[in-house]
Amino acid sequence: MGTSSARKAPVGKFWRRAKTLASRYASGQDASTPRVEEVVAGYLTALEQPSGEREMTGGGAIMPALVQTATSLAHFYALLVEQGWTVALNHLGVDQATAQTPGTLIPALLDRLAGPGARLEEATLRSALIDHLTACLATTADPYTKTVDPEPRDLPMVNRVLNFLGLALFQRFLSDLGESLEFKAPSVTFGIKRQEEVKSYILAQSCVLAKVSYRSSCTLSSQPAEAIEELLTRLVDHLRGRHGD
Repeated sequence: MGTSSARKAPVGKFWRRAKTLASRYASGQDASTPRVEEVVAGYLTALEQPSGEREMTGGGAIMPALVQTATSLAHFYALLVEQGWTVALNHLGVDQATAQTPGTLIPALLDRLAGPGARLEEATLRSALIDHLTACLATTADPYTKTVDPEPRDLPMVNRVLNFLGLALFQRFLSDLGESLEFKAPSVTFGIKRQEEVKSYILAQSCVLAKVSYRSSCTLSSQPAEAIEELLTRLVDHLRGRHGD
């Protein structure tokens, strides 16, 4: 269950609090059980602290990698909207034959957007991209084509980017605290249920933020890196919200 075998979470008071919240959340079924938003906020607070192992390996190592991958994804979406599949795929070096089905297209996009997965950060981002791209490609044969929808052109893009950012944060949560969820849950089924609750909460809050993030969406095509950093910062701040330290 989860990705707890990848690595134990670092140490420090914020990580101890995050692990305690996750453990209580996984094992508890009464009124004293922490709410899912408290668990997520506690984790993100710990993630931002440069302590222990994280200080040596780069406190928020996933953040630069996440920004880079999300920026590439946003640029890919921008090309799809503006110039279509052929140009977007050619830009990534993906041939048309590979793009015929999601089963062949998604692995090709993973390698180009998130790297081969040799490092933990890459593997985490690849897992998030698999979920994100599978959902997008399952919606319709061409989910990125322009329509006569009256919404601003880039508004669907900010929804997609925030969806990916949310999935990436969730995968990182599993990497760091999956062990706490796995060992403390009374059963595998209940542990999986708790994981899905965390995932659903993060994605729901990503959708909420997307509705008020049009200003960032306007620059996703022209200044994607800056827009991604702003969206990620706003998402983390939003998720920490009322329950952050």
